[in-house]
Amino acid sequence: MTFDSKTKNHLVPLRPVVQDHARKFMAAWFANGRLSALTLVFGQTLKFLPPKRPDRRPHCADPTLAAFLFLLCFLFSAFFASGKPLSDCTVWTFNQGCWDRPAADLASSVRSDYLMRAWFKWWQARDFQKEKLFIPIAKSHGALFGGGTTISALYSGENGLSQEKWRRMATRDPFDQIPPAWGKSNIAHGAIGSEEYLDYCLGWCYAQIDAGVDSLFLDEVEGAYRPNEGFDDASMTKFADWLTRRYCGNQGWTSQDPRWNRLLKVDMADPKLCPDGTVSSFNYRNYLVQHGWADGPDVAANPLREDWSGFVTWRADWACEYLCDHIHAYAKSKGREVSVAVNGSFTGGFYRYVDFQIAGFQQNEWLGSRGHVTTGSSYLRKYRSAVVAGADVVGKPTPVVFFHDFGFDGFAFKELSAADRIKWMKVYAPEIYAAGGFFCWPVNIAQTNDLALIKHYASWYQDHHDWFHGGEWLGGSRIAVSAKKISVAWWEFPALKQRVVHLINHNWNQTIVPQKQVEVQIPSGIRPRCVVWASPEIGGDRPLEFTWADKTLRVRLPSIEGYAALALTYDQLERNDVADSSAEITPRRVWAKAKVNRFTVDARGNINDPNELHNYVQGGLHPDVRNNPTFLVDYNLDGQFLIHVDVVAKSGATMNISVDGKSILTQSLSHLDNINDGGEHDQVYALPIAKGKHEIRVDNTGGDWFSVDYYEFVLGPLHHDILRAVDPGLGSSRLRDP
Repeated sequence: MTFDSKTKNHLVPLRPVVQDHARKFMAAWFANGRLSALTLVFGQTLKFLPPKRPDRRPHCADPTLAAFLFLLCFLFSAFFASGKPLSDCTVWTFNQGCWDRPAADLASSVRSDYLMRAWFKWWQARDFQKEKLFIPIAKSHGALFGGGTTISALYSGENGLSQEKWRRMATRDPFDQIPPAWGKSNIAHGAIGSEEYLDYCLGWCYAQIDAGVDSLFLDEVEGAYRPNEGFDDASMTKFADWLTRRYCGNQGWTSQDPRWNRLLKVDMADPKLCPDGTVSSFNYRNYLVQHGWADGPDVAANPLREDWSGFVTWRADWACEYLCDHIHAYAKSKGREVSVAVNGSFTGGFYRYVDFQIAGFQQNEWLGSRGHVTTGSSYLRKYRSAVVAGADVVGKPTPVVFFHDFGFDGFAFKELSAADRIKWMKVYAPEIYAAGGFFCWPVNIAQTNDLALIKHYASWYQDHHDWFHGGEWLGGSRIAVSAKKISVAWWEFPALKQRVVHLINHNWNQTIVPQKQVEVQIPSGIRPRCVVWASPEIGGDRPLEFTWADKTLRVRLPSIEGYAALALTYDQLERNDVADSSAEITPRRVWAKAKVNRFTVDARGNINDPNELHNYVQGGLHPDVRNNPTFLVDYNLDGQFLIHVDVVAKSGATMNISVDGKSILTQSLSHLDNINDGGEHDQVYALPIAKGKHEIRVDNTGGDWFSVDYYEFVLGPLHHDILRAVDPGLGSSRLRDP
């Protein structure tokens, strides 16, 4: 309530007034534009003025209330004209199907910053102009409203599409036939190499922009092709151009060079392969048929198989650029800013040109059988790797948003019980945030109990917004925790003079097993002013007692079920007391042969060619992708080299680490859980490194691969007094990652 002792009987509750004005303003904005909205709300403001008093002029809260409300409208105007910056979005929610009032009300019931895929065109497009009235209702908290469309699926006859145009825009197999998508004869995959098809997809994007969406979700820009798809006419023309650029532009061949035939088996004299006698008219589809490779284009005998693979990657990148550039340009022509994202994956499927990255998972983030959840494994470093890779691809800080995708054999996360979804979200959603990513809360499938949890956690993350933006990653390996099965992430916020430790509990025995009285040791060169315990599992933030000695803070966490945070606040935050004592490197999750295997590490953990440091350290089984790394380092103090092994292949591996050519550690690594995913090994190996310049080689002399989550180069001793278990037979420390 506003309060004035002289006029309290005439004042009105301010919060409902502001909320009502905001709703009316937004509705008018979307219907008729900014001027109409301001005019309407100013008129509405007059209705809230108290009646005339006989002894003085009409009371307008002196005239504060009217001025305040009108000023508020101007602020709304500026806010909605520019849109909320993506970099400020903390709570993302999945709201597909926001076509009616109940769905819009559901969306607005959560304190969301971004409503992902609230609209989505899959088959028949909706009447966007008719249904745009639900946008201001859904985004009444000021959230960004997301639309989207499939780029892969093309239905016969959809939206009045003629059969001729459908066939022209559908991709082909090597026999020039339209392969049925997902086994359905009336569905094809669109030809992503065709400007005509991409323009068709863009039409649905433009229609949604005209209706008022703030963002667009493009699904399967790469076409979702199987190996026998993608051989349409447009792609044949672009592949010929691609080959010309590669061999004629980069290697000095001519368009009629005899090496085309001698090395690549392309007969320029065959009019079915090269109608004009040059590579510029080459038809790869006919080439595959002629050589008998049309049923299996990826056979080893095909000398163009690697070129085709490179072209496929280029084609997806080209299609993404074409779509994003046209969407951004169209929005700009309408005086709008509309962000774009492309549904990617953890395996290097992120795209350039986007405004934020999407990482979809289906069911591999839990290890139980389908329909059940376990939370016993940590994916913190996997999420962190995706966050780093997603930003690196774009070349600047970029939000990476994780969401539960639908999948092709059912929606695995939806099939879970509400109780199991709650267990998953209590553990893995906070682990995503702790890694620097954002979780897209599945509001559209939530039921009573899990919806209540989503609302509660959304409010908690909004209230702790500053801990999830603008921080600097400090890792977590130097923090010791007395309890097992707790993963740790450590962030620094110089502007806040805070460091925040995120702890995620993976203690599991048929359900989440809470842990109590957990001692945490945190390196700190200076004494913090206070330590606060925060978690959505407790009623509010609580100060904790702590001790500080020998540059180490010790604090006891009363309890943790799924997640807790410890915030250390300082009067002054010295940058070099812990931040410069180690350098951590996160490899990229890529199954490919690295082009570079020697990496120079600087004091901040920067390396040359970061995208070529892959997580898989290959053994003898896959020599075609084996190119294991060597690190060139310069320690100005005696220190440690840490390597965290998260997964080992089913047939096992043998890790060998050498320093300056001398083997320091040979360790047999066994597979533990019969699943090639999920952090089942979860071990940190620490080796002492003397002061000076060194070459550290990480190799695998065993049969198959092992996967590394991170490498860390530490100056001085480790802070693992609780966890440290030295095996004198190894000459190294083997640590259980907290």
